[in-house]
Amino acid sequence: MTCLLRYEAFLTNTPKLGDIEQYPMLLARSSAIGVHVNKVVYNGYRTEESVQQVHDQALKERARLQAQQEINEHEQTQLDLKLQRAIERSQREYEMEAKKNEFDREQKNIEERASLSLQQLQHVEQLAQKRADYELEEAHLQQLQHLGVDLTQFLTRAGKHVVQIEAPPTTTVHLHSDSTPPNK
Repeated sequence: MTCLLRYEAFLTNTPKLGDIEQYPMLLARSSAIGVHVNKVVYNGYRTEESVQQVHDQALKERARLQAQQEINEHEQTQLDLKLQRAIERSQREYEMEAKKNEFDREQKNIEERASLSLQQLQHVEQLAQKRADYELEEAHLQQLQHLGVDLTQFLTRAGKHVVQIEAPPTTTVHLHSDSTPPNK
């Protein structure tokens, strides 16, 4: 009969070898010949010392390898955990950077819109001021005209260049605004 157990399993199951119920064939044969077996005694496993040393060395090596494997698995688990935490941290930092960039873009857009609105308001104010100035000057000139003042002479004396030309429609007129004579 061959044993299907490994050496370690054999050693862990040795207490069962002293149990009579583990030997049903022995009990059946002994009762067939008229012998009654009351007890089975297992005195332990013995082998030559060199074989025992090989078995003991194999057990120690297997135990060392199992311990090393557990240590390696533990280290791998720790590395996996550290890597997972680093990935999570990196993702949080990326999300925070993206939110900061979005906030900065929104802030810049708000500042640009505010600047454009301010420029537009200043431009509208300038236009309104110019319109008011022109309306005031027009009202002044109309009052002067109602008083009988010649506006051409008045504007010429005020330093404004007003040119009034009265000529037939077929006449060609050429004017220069500077005091230098034209090139011939």
